Amino acid sequence: MTGRTIAPGTVHQVPARPTPAPAAAVFAPQRRPAPVRSAPARLPLGRAVGITGAAVAVAVALTGCQTQSAINRGPHPGTVTASLVNGVQDVVLTTDQRYRFTPSTVTVHPGKVRITLKHVGTGGAPHDWQLQGFPADSVPLTQAGQTRSIEFIAPAPGTYKFVCSIHVTQGQTGTLVVLP
Repeated sequence: MTGRTIAPGTVHQVPARPTPAPAAAVFAPQRRPAPVRSAPARLPLGRAVGITGAAVAVAVALTGCQTQSAINRGPHPGTVTASLVNGVQDVVLTTDQRYRFTPSTVTVHPGKVRITLKHVGTGGAPHDWQLQGFPADSVPLTQAGQTRSIEFIAPAPGTYKFVCSIHVTQGQTGTLVVLP
């Protein structure tokens, strides 16, 4: 504070004015304090081992969910042309635990067709036969040791895919060729 004399013997106290900052200092960018960083959180050893074990178990389980196991990456065997029996083109397909139709390529002509599915496996999953795009043309689920059939009118000439509806991802598919 600086003093100023108003009357003789009286001193009035006036606060001192701050010195203005140079112009460059007024417009200088302000520095922010550095952020405080903490060490990463650490789990207790027992919990970390438990989480790691769970991750390994999930990875092992997902490995078993491959779309095709080694047994069903094999080739699709055989080709057959339907034989005419009493005015019906007759084809017998076999299947088993290898997730394949034998034969896997069937050739027919326009007209009535009978597909017979014979499950020759020794247990395991049931199989069916479905002509894709024609839901009514299907053989129902067939257990090991069973034989089932379906009769239908062949679609227009062309190539069609047939499948086991529950084993498509395992590659249990085949081809129906309808000749003109």
